[in-house]
Amino acid sequence: QELQGLEPTFDGGFKLEYVQTVDGKNLPHTVVKTMMRVDPPQPLLPGQQFSFKVKWWYNINDRMEIGGRSGYEYFKEDDNYLYTIAQFFPRMAVYNDVEGWQNKQFLGRGEFTLPFGDYEVDITVPADHYVAATGTLDNMPDVLTKEQIEKLEQARRERTNPVVIVSEAEARKNEKDKSKGKKTWKFKAENVRAVDIGMMIDEHGRREYFDNTLGIGFDAVVTIRSHKLPIVKGFLMYLTAVIQTIIFDHKPAHVQIKTDKNEWETSALMVTLCNGPREGGGFMLSPESKNDDGTMEFVIVNKVSRAMMFRLVPEFMKGTHMRFEQVSMGDYRKFAINSDSPLYIHADGEIFTSFGSNLTKADFEILPQALNVIHG
Repeated sequence: QELQGLEPTFDGGFKLEYVQTVDGKNLPHTVVKTMMRVDPPQPLLPGQQFSFKVKWWYNINDRMEIGGRSGYEYFKEDDNYLYTIAQFFPRMAVYNDVEGWQNKQFLGRGEFTLPFGDYEVDITVPADHYVAATGTLDNMPDVLTKEQIEKLEQARRERTNPVVIVSEAEARKNEKDKSKGKKTWKFKAENVRAVDIGMMIDEHGRREYFDNTLGIGFDAVVTIRSHKLPIVKGFLMYLTAVIQTIIFDHKPAHVQIKTDKNEWETSALMVTLCNGPREGGGFMLSPESKNDDGTMEFVIVNKVSRAMMFRLVPEFMKGTHMRFEQVSMGDYRKFAINSDSPLYIHADGEIFTSFGSNLTKADFEILPQALNVIHG
């Protein structure tokens, strides 16, 4: 029975109908698991372009039953569905002068390397559905009311208070009857790429997301202290807060850590989860971290003296701290921490738990390609 559970029962994956030139001629192509090679009629020379078209479809999974970042969620009491659609179209692999075409398979949690690209999509849904997607909505008059368009324009100018585009009353009204009509939403964006983000779920069920770093312990206290330094700005603010934290809040905690690769116990002063290489403007905590490789790194400073922590500060600034035995580092897709004392946490510089917190447990995982970024 356990072995049967390892076999996929959901019929997922892209179903190709054709790969053709723009004038409708079939193109030779080879599919190897999650990657496809397309052979153009002639080799492409530097600077040349080639256009082709692909028709495909796939079954949408029940994300509440079998998991996955993408899929649908069914609300039985309302007989309604909520759809979260991601990774729904084939993406070009990256070609570089060193390795040629990258050819790493999709491994479930790992991801393809992706180039920047222009993005234009038409999404046709029932007329009572609302769609949020990457890019700029290109046909607002076709899908939104005049009042909703005015609210959307207001939201673009607002910098303090949320602006509700579709009210709860409107949403509940839409739920009562199922529309038989259709609307097509058109979105456009230029220079788009997808990046990973991290997700935390604490022992109380609260969720928090981060795209650069999440700090537990020392660097969370640094963030808390930096918010109380209104006069000092920029990197000097963080450096001042670091010095204050070493002097006044040097408090290692006994923690149990479990990743998808290992588990151990240690007395840790600082635990930082890194999706990007830099934190606080000038601290190179994880020089090799990339936000699109399907993994994240952790940096742990084990129990050290105040003098040693002062010694490590310039090493963190240069990214050379890994040569010290008191610092450990690794990569993960899932990470869990259990502490014998309260966890102080920041996510991308936003304080999640501060002094007086009773939080002692949290779980983390990476969500590959969960965020589309538009490069200006």
